[in-house]
Amino acid sequence: MKVILAPTDFSKSSINAVNYAADMAVAIKAQLVLLHVVQIGMISESSVDQFQLEEDALEYMQPKMQLLKNKLEKRTKKQVQIFTNVTEGNINPTIQEVSDNKKPFAIILGPNDETGIERFFLGSVALHTAKHSAYPVLIIPERAKFTSVSSIAFASDLYLQNATTVLKTLKEWLKVFQAKLNVININENESFEPERTKDFNALKKHLNNYDVYFNYIVNDSVPEGIFKYIKKNKPDMIVLMYHKKTLLHRLAFRSEFKNIVVHAATPLLVIPN
Repeated sequence: MKVILAPTDFSKSSINAVNYAADMAVAIKAQLVLLHVVQIGMISESSVDQFQLEEDALEYMQPKMQLLKNKLEKRTKKQVQIFTNVTEGNINPTIQEVSDNKKPFAIILGPNDETGIERFFLGSVALHTAKHSAYPVLIIPERAKFTSVSSIAFASDLYLQNATTVLKTLKEWLKVFQAKLNVININENESFEPERTKDFNALKKHLNNYDVYFNYIVNDSVPEGIFKYIKKNKPDMIVLMYHKKTLLHRLAFRSEFKNIVVHAATPLLVIPN
């Protein structure tokens, strides 16, 4: 059975992401694993019992997690098996450890707020997870709600060298949701360079058996081109491939990229390569 992992810090957008994860779990008949990591900072006062502090924090969070589970069971009408994990540690390696154990279909996360989006794309939990996870990471904007996944947009720079894992995962998502795929390539020129024509044809061949449409968009700004496409066509999610030579790596540290996640309210799926 597929597993969806939903780390949460109980913030508003985090709970929205958990609700999205629960609704998706119903749709694809997956298990849902809720994860909360209690992070204890370094305390210098010798009078403070560090171990007791950690125990108190864990004890405090357990009822909150149980309450969240109860709400989700009501939301999903108990159609989903829900498991909880409250643990102490560092958030990034803990997510990685739990992921390696559960091998999730997706890790679903939500940023704290719009300001947090910028920090988030400058190296915090969500970007760290997207960059280092061996599993797909789905980032849920605060205004996004799960209804269905019938249309997926794949923002591609057509750099497909060693992209076998990415295409395999993308095909799996298309099959699970019976979704159509729109491949988007943003370029400042009106025609492909010869090497890009070759890559474009290779991608068409890879996706030959799926419901795929190709969109070649002329725009000097890649984020602006993607944002305009999303605003006009309203896909259910947009997919980026993470590789040091590909789109996410070039965009992740640019502040205007927050428009794709925040203002478009479109879930962003990052597939590791």
